Amino acid sequence: MTTRSLIAGLLAASAGTTLAPTTWADAASRAEHRLSGEIEAVTVYRGQALVTRSLNLDFAPGIHEVVVSDLPAHLVEGSLHAEAGADVSIRSVRYREQPVRTDVREEVQQVDAQLDELRSSLARLSRRSETIEGRKAYVKNLESFTTQNAMAELSKGVLDAVTLKELSEFIFAEQEKIEEQEIELREQREEVEAEIQLLEREKNALGARSTRTAREAVIMVETRNGPDQDLDLRYLVNRASWDPSHTVRADISGEELVAEYFASIQQTSGEDWNDVEMKLSTATPSLVAKAPQLTSLRLVLTPNGSQARQSSKYDRDALIQRQIAADQLRQSNVAVFGNSRSATDNFADLDSSLNRIAMDYQILELQAGTTISAVERTATSSAGHTVTYTIPGRTALPSRPERQSIQIAATPLEGKFYKVAIPLLTSFVYEEAMVVNESSNVLLSGPVTTYADGQFVGYSMFDDIAMGERMIVGLGINSDLRSERVVIDQREDIQGGNQIVTLTVRLSVQNFGSKDALVRLIDRLPQVDPQQVQLEIVEDGAASSPFVDDPEAVLTDGRIAWNLRVPAKSIADDAASVTYTIRIAHDRQMSLTGGTP
Repeated sequence: MTTRSLIAGLLAASAGTTLAPTTWADAASRAEHRLSGEIEAVTVYRGQALVTRSLNLDFAPGIHEVVVSDLPAHLVEGSLHAEAGADVSIRSVRYREQPVRTDVREEVQQVDAQLDELRSSLARLSRRSETIEGRKAYVKNLESFTTQNAMAELSKGVLDAVTLKELSEFIFAEQEKIEEQEIELREQREEVEAEIQLLEREKNALGARSTRTAREAVIMVETRNGPDQDLDLRYLVNRASWDPSHTVRADISGEELVAEYFASIQQTSGEDWNDVEMKLSTATPSLVAKAPQLTSLRLVLTPNGSQARQSSKYDRDALIQRQIAADQLRQSNVAVFGNSRSATDNFADLDSSLNRIAMDYQILELQAGTTISAVERTATSSAGHTVTYTIPGRTALPSRPERQSIQIAATPLEGKFYKVAIPLLTSFVYEEAMVVNESSNVLLSGPVTTYADGQFVGYSMFDDIAMGERMIVGLGINSDLRSERVVIDQREDIQGGNQIVTLTVRLSVQNFGSKDALVRLIDRLPQVDPQQVQLEIVEDGAASSPFVDDPEAVLTDGRIAWNLRVPAKSIADDAASVTYTIRIAHDRQMSLTGGTP
């Protein structure tokens, strides 16, 4: 079944459409069958999922009411849709919720018995605590008595030191025992009290579970030509989404690279998906199947400078933002399910919003100075890629808070491996590869975890990469190489009415490793308005450097670059380097400042 026909079916279901009326005779003769079915297939979108349950209608020909139970808590009510073969006619599909009482008396009695035993243990611990307190008071009195008698005997000069020592040691030992018993008793009380609290929460949960909400789909069907007929029930659920992520594994010396494509799935819909066919899609499942209706635009005249005319004027940036809003609304084009308003009202609101934005834009088009070229309009927003991935084999995905990762594909990529140094930005030298996505999948934008030669080297991001598109893959820092940029000469001269600035820059790369390296060395050239500033490359450094084979530096988009051969163990003064010189001339009455080109 195509996506368009599926959406049309979902929308028909959301509007309460039935395929045939059910008569009183039908209701009297129908038989009710309660089925759960099996979840056969799931398509996960960004925020929702389309679930397909397969049911076997194993009953005699006639009219039957099929009740599909155990539907998830986060089902989108208006999305129920049933399909069957030629020998089954679907009369109607509706959703219902009803309370169901569950007998939990035996479980509550077991919890009560455990609570009684724990409370008895707590009472015994309380009595023991009272005994310890009495013993503690006795030892305290004995300590006071011993101290008073010792002071009296000492004043008379008849102190019995041996007896006093024995009595003092007895008191100290008793105090230590009492302290240990108090600590042990406190720990036991805390454990028992924590267990009582846990069982009380469990008892409360059992009470709440005694009444639950049963969510069911009621399908009126007419079967012909015997039993063993198949029926599929489809519905959307919320709280299901996925995000792409990537892992890149590279063998730099062998120039081999494998890109592993993963989906990080959040699934808390309230039902487990066990042994299902799974697809992942970036489409929107609640799209409106019908084109919006274009209403008329009536123009009226107002005097120049009037409030009505002034209020309809916007600056150029505001116009672009309104165009972006219109594009986004057109692209979303989403129907709203499961609220109190009818589907007709929701579709009318969508048409009205689209027409209102389009009318404002057309008025602005007619006003002088507010036009935007087609290139600028299309550059303001992008619909992105709408793709669907089929996960090989069968998949199990339970409903739980933790994200779950599933591999979509693992694709070997071939391309050119190289090293790049940009000392103006960083002294580190990076490994990179220019590869082509020759797989059968569009690779969506997402975080990338990169491993090179078996070692984790860092994180990066992929943009959307279409099939056949080139991409640069970062492979981490090369620890054997370091780069540096130094201005070795800066000179200012005056020639007539112009100021001349001459700048000489030295770029170098050190190699601490035992192998030669070829490094793409890049620096930035200023971009200038030739009517105001003249920039001249006096010496591009390619011919004068023994480390550069190319006869000239490569100049592209305000950058100057060289392929630098860096010998092994080229450190400090022996580092591979290139030196270039530029000259800038401008009006001496003006100063050079930075700006965005």
